[in-house]
Amino acid sequence: DPKEDTSTYYVDVEMQAFARRVAEEFNKHKPPKRVEFIDAYLVRCVERRNQPLLAVEPFMKGTYIKHSNNYGFVSDEDRNTPQAFSHFSYCVSKGEYLICDIQGVNDLYTDPQIHSKDGKGFGKGNLGVEGMLKFF
Repeated sequence: DPKEDTSTYYVDVEMQAFARRVAEEFNKHKPPKRVEFIDAYLVRCVERRNQPLLAVEPFMKGTYIKHSNNYGFVSDEDRNTPQAFSHFSYCVSKGEYLICDIQGVNDLYTDPQIHSKDGKGFGKGNLGVEGMLKFF
């Protein structure tokens, strides 16, 4: 979106990287199903007019499912792993963060939202404690 503040794209990539690190910690506990977040990155097209900034991710082959959102929605699909990961993110951070808005193909996820206890950082979707309470 040419009207979107470019900082939004940087925050999205930051959240993806943050979630990826938490997923690595989650997987160390040998859950029944491992989770991963794909790499996201930014590309500035310097040879195009206005040098647009593009958010880029690898293609995810398969059925894309939204398991949860940032305001309490949980899919009717009978899956425990996405919600277990979100809960783990809250516990491992001692209540400072909760990674939600889990979506992707199987247990390969993308585009998470992070709520922080202080409500700071992580973009417009960070609903702070209110978002955490909606998850629980």
